[in-house]
This record gives sequence, C-alpha cells and structure tokens, in this order.
Amino acid sequence: EAKKIRFTLSIDDDLPQKLIGDPFRVMQILNNVLENAIKFTAEGEVHFSARLLPEENAIGYYVKDSGIGMSAEEISRVFDVFSQANPTIHLKYGGTGMGLSITRQLVQLFGGRIDIKSQPGKGAEVSITMPYTIGAEQDGESQESFSLPEKMKNMLAGIYILVAEDNEVNQLIIRKILHSEAPEIRIDFATDGNEALKKVEEGSYDLVLMDIQMPGADGLETTRQIRGHAKEHIRNLKIIALTAFAQESEKQACLEAGMNDYATKPVMKGELFRKIILQVLGRPFSAA
Repeated sequence: EAKKIRFTLSIDDDLPQKLIGDPFRVMQILNNVLENAIKFTAEGEVHFSARLLPEENAIGYYVKDSGIGMSAEEISRVFDVFSQANPTIHLKYGGTGMGLSITRQLVQLFGGRIDIKSQPGKGAEVSITMPYTIGAEQDGESQESFSLPEKMKNMLAGIYILVAEDNEVNQLIIRKILHSEAPEIRIDFATDGNEALKKVEEGSYDLVLMDIQMPGADGLETTRQIRGHAKEHIRNLKIIALTAFAQESEKQACLEAGMNDYATKPVMKGELFRKIILQVLGRPFSAA
C-alpha cells in the first residue's frame, strides 16, 4: 500500500486443510521472501501462489515480482551469509544480507529446496518446495512440542521485554512465539543498538533480547555500554543474546561482552522460554 504496488494471491484449492509442521518457521520463510520482493519492487506487482505437487509429496510456494531483478552471477551470491547480490543494493535498500541465507537454511532443514529465476530489470521469481505430511485434526500443531504450565504463565504475566532486532520479520516471529505461550508479556522493540541503549535508559525493562548483528552499534557493543552504565539498575539488566551462529567462539564473545545467556537463531520456543524463565524468575523451567 505504501509503495502503491499490487499484491495478488493464488492458492490451490487442492491444498490439504491440515498439515503437520512448524507454522512459525514456514511463516518466517515466506515472510522473508515476500519482504524481499516488496523491498526490491518500486512499481508493478508482487504475486504469491501456492500449489500442491503430489508427485513430490510437496507444496510449491512461488513469489514473483516486477522489481530490479538479478543477473546469474548475482543469484549465485544471494544465499551467502552477509552477501548482498550487488554491493550498491545495501546502500540503496539496506539490510545485512542474511535474510535469504537464513531462509535457505530453514528450507533445507525441512528437506526442501529454494530456487531463483531472474534477469536484470525483469523481476524475479523465488520458488520454494517443501515436503508435507497430512495430519489429522488433532495433529495440527508445531513440531516443537513445548507448552508453559499455567503457573509459569502467571509468573511471566506483565514482565517487560525489549527486543533489539532490526529485521521486521524476526520481530514478528519473536512476538508470536512469546505471546503464543504468555500473551500478557509486554514487548517493546528497538531496531539498532543506539535505539536499544536509549530505550533502556528511558524504560523499565526486565530483560533484553539482543540481536548480535544490527546496524550502527551491534549487540556486543550495546551490551558493553549497558554494563558500563553509571546507573546500577541499568548495569544489572538481564540480557540474552540472539545469534545466528552457534560456534563456541560466538557464544564466548557474548558472555565476555557481559550478556547473561544466548539463544540461537532461528529462535526455538522451548529454548527461548527456558532462558527467559531462568534469567527473569531466577529458577529453571519446571513443567510441574
């Protein structure tokens, strides 16, 4: 609406009504691709379609746009971590270049594949093929079987969390994950380290979920500034890192910067809630 481009939708009538899978991850995959298509389309339209591929036991998702397009060389680089298809794209459109890399990792974890067809100036079509399993009515829940007992939900009600994350899709995913189990958690967002520091100084948060890769001051530098703050309650604020890299060196860097803990991206509901409960409530998670 803001860019005055059309968005059209085409969903195959033959798609099963109930599938077994992870709605959070599927939404993250599709939103990342749709966000890219809209970002790089100045005029024209973005079209989304989904259809059944019975010969592959899969569903095909297709996002086609009339945007700037890419050359074959640019397509070969677009899935690399921290790589923009063209260096000038970052200057004009922004972004860290991680969105499609994470998207491909997620698709591959589900046993699927992602492909791009494009030409410079003639738009792009991203096709995602994801295998499916048809589920009975009672089976239509996330693969990650985690639920908070009512006692824990009540204990988390009203806590105030600042999410420092520059990607709007990731913001949406984190909000949905948190509110799926504890709808009374209060959530605020900052899109870079400088905004996060300002909000911490002005607000009264119980916890910060801190993305590592952000424009301006990154998560590590922002954490160091919080730990060196003149006010004691700000210095002692609980901080959990959100990192796309699970290497020991990355985890160690988070702890050395002063973070209390870390959770890996893509964010898993069980892991995130266990970390939050331990840091905010000072006790390990108990299902009892």
